[in-house]
Amino acid sequence: MAITKVTTPDLINLPYNNTDGIILPKGPTVPTFSCDYLVLAGGGGGGNFGGGGAGGLLTTYATSPVTASGSETKLDLSVSVAYTVTVGTGGTGNTTYGNLASSGNNSVFHNITATGGGAGNKSSGNTTDINGGSGGGGGWNTGTSPNGTGITGQGFDGSLGNTVGSGYVGGGGGSASETPAQGVIGTPGPGGEGVDVSITGSTVDYAGGGGGVGYQPADGAGAAPTKGGGGAGSNWAGSTSTLSPVYAGTNGKGAGGGSGGNGGTGVVVIRVPTGITATFSGGVTANGSTGGTIAPDTSTGDNIWIVTATTDSSQTITFSGTLSGGRPASPVDGEFRYNTTDKKVEYYDGSSWWQLSSSAAP
Repeated sequence: MAITKVTTPDLINLPYNNTDGIILPKGPTVPTFSCDYLVLAGGGGGGNFGGGGAGGLLTTYATSPVTASGSETKLDLSVSVAYTVTVGTGGTGNTTYGNLASSGNNSVFHNITATGGGAGNKSSGNTTDINGGSGGGGGWNTGTSPNGTGITGQGFDGSLGNTVGSGYVGGGGGSASETPAQGVIGTPGPGGEGVDVSITGSTVDYAGGGGGVGYQPADGAGAAPTKGGGGAGSNWAGSTSTLSPVYAGTNGKGAGGGSGGNGGTGVVVIRVPTGITATFSGGVTANGSTGGTIAPDTSTGDNIWIVTATTDSSQTITFSGTLSGGRPASPVDGEFRYNTTDKKVEYYDGSSWWQLSSSAAP
């Protein structure tokens, strides 16, 4: 129902048949403000061979060198409304040979959901959790160990296991190499490049894929991505990793394969016009503080919050500020409104709206 409120009018001429007299103006709807965002899910855990895929990335800001997104539509938000916010954690990497890694967890802001990165694959046929925002890298045997598939607009596919040195697919996990010959060191596949985004005012690299492994014994670290990967892969010598676990850290990066690293935690970045403030529920950490009214970063001229952790999926952010235009959010005694659906004037008596047509006003 489309409505227009008139608050404490000086004079309204309401004729019996409601066909002439003063016409009440339509007026604006409840005002909103424009919100830029970056929503990045957690990266996938590193597998026995394939690197974990990066978390899905959705943002209104242009990205480079690989554009996973950047053309998302800004949100029109209102004050005094609690919007959901969730930061996805990274997936768990394998800890011993034969264990399965897990995908990253989703990140959410209002109606925007980024999907967690796929787990890195292992050679003995793991197809669990390899798909995600970006896919996890495959193992060395493509017949039983496929690469994961990414989500269009959020990330990219992982590298195929039997392709030596394949990678740089834009966020997908790196593959392990096929063993070229007994006793010969295989070439580890690099993870996909991360994505540069400047929503915070400085360029930050997000969502790199984890590197794969070299199947044959130790040649040091696996080949690292040129930029933004969650970590280099390692080498497996039998059932023992030659390197300590490689952890991806933050920014939704996938973990390196082989050593069982955990995927990187996601992040939610919120950028709104100056004059808009925000209050967070108790389980939200933003700009280094947890819960309550958190001061924004104002270095760009806008107000920015970088949400790095949430305790569960019920956490919220509520905006406040003075917006021009619009009408009162709730009615008060004595207001009139014009209902454009039934073309009638209505009056509010403090508890109910009454239609002014051929009936007497209460």
